[in-house]
Parts: sequence; C-alpha cells; structure tokens
Amino acid sequence: MTTNTKSEPLFIVEQRGDKYFITGFTEWDIAELNNLRHLTVIIVSFVADGKEKGKWVVHDRTQRQWARGLPDCKNLSYNFFGGHCTADLSRVDLIGAEVPQEICDFTARRELEEELLCHGNEIELEKWEGKQKRVENVTAGFYHAKEPIPIGFSSFSGIGNLEFSYIYALPIPEADLPKLVASDSYMMDGKEHSVCLPIVTVSESELKEMHARSEETNVEICDAVTRLWLPENAGVYKKLKRVIEAYP
Repeated sequence: MTTNTKSEPLFIVEQRGDKYFITGFTEWDIAELNNLRHLTVIIVSFVADGKEKGKWVVHDRTQRQWARGLPDCKNLSYNFFGGHCTADLSRVDLIGAEVPQEICDFTARRELEEELLCHGNEIELEKWEGKQKRVENVTAGFYHAKEPIPIGFSSFSGIGNLEFSYIYALPIPEADLPKLVASDSYMMDGKEHSVCLPIVTVSESELKEMHARSEETNVEICDAVTRLWLPENAGVYKKLKRVIEAYP
C-alpha cells in the first residue's frame, strides 16, 4: 500500500532468458512517461480450507476511487494485494545483478502488513459510502498473515505501465475471513489518507466472467488479476494453480 508518489524510486528490470536483472533506478513518473519496465509484487490470496477452499481473496477498491474523486468509478473494482518494490538508491551494487529474492519477499511482507488488516483499534481508516466520506473514521488492527509462498515472475505491458511482477500465493484460513478488512491509501492536498475496503471471496471462474462482461456490468477486474491469464504468463499461472490446488 506504499502510496505512489511521482518521486518514488523504482527498480528498472529486464529479462534475459528465464532470469531477471536490475539495470538501474528511476522514479515513478519517469517510468510511466518513458515506458520503463519496473519491479512489483502481486499476492494472490486464497481460502486455505473449509467450504470455500481454493477461492481467491480480493478486495474491492471502489471506495478508494471515490476518495480520489475519479470521474469514471466502476460499480466494483476487484484487486489483489501488492505494490511497487521501492528502490534503495544507495544500492548501486545491485545494478547489473539478478533481482535478489529478498527484495521481492520484503515488499510482499510490507504490502501485506499495510493492506491486509483485521478488526482492531490500532489503525484509523476512512470509511466511504455512496461516494461520500463518513464523518467518523473506523479502526482496524494488524493481521498476522501466513508466510507468502513464492511462485515466480509475470509480465504486464499497459499504457504507461510496464511491469515485471513477482507472484506470491497467500493461504488464508476460512475462520479468519469474517474479521479481515483491506486498506489502501491515496494522496490529497499533500497528505496521505487510508481507506477501509471490503474483502471478498470469489472463484476464479466468476472473476473471468465478470471481466468478460465488464462493459455491460461496469465492473473492473484489475490488471493485477487479469495478467495471470495472459499467454506470456502461462508458466507462472500453472505453477500458481498447482500450489493452490495442492494446499495444504
């Protein structure tokens, strides 16, 4: 959930064969302007047990879009957890090196700590309903998630957004689902705000159907999800499916 700012430092990454290398640093706005492929992580959460075992766990980011004042908000906007790998500009020794696994692992844990929360009183979040911010905020607490399972790299090429994303699988016990909430942040008037978002369990086939009918229903399935179905990501997608189906 680390809030994207135009000056956020990112890793520029390129693929050589089946390996991925850091070739330099950039900033978020420069990466967007010049179509520089940068490093992110995506965490595919799934129900680990019970009657909903195998379903994907996503959050609905619609309330965040309302908070940002976007004019073309969807009825629903389903997304995975994840975010950019923030670069340490002092680590010039990484330029030319293969992407270290610990960079992706650190980012995945950080994003889960910030985005995947539970009922509690430690964190204050905005609550939005019907495109309006409620006067009173809500509170949440830290959720001790299981260790994310490394899967592998995926790629995505969108307008102003080229990414190599390391994919993780995250098992969530069914008993934990009722107490979970998501959080995402946005910048407004130079200040960071955090919004409470609902957690949803949904089958992959349902997500595919929603994506296919998105123009009709005005429902958005974010590219963090849909990139898994691209032909270039078939290998990592198959590995992800095997891990989910075989768990525990």
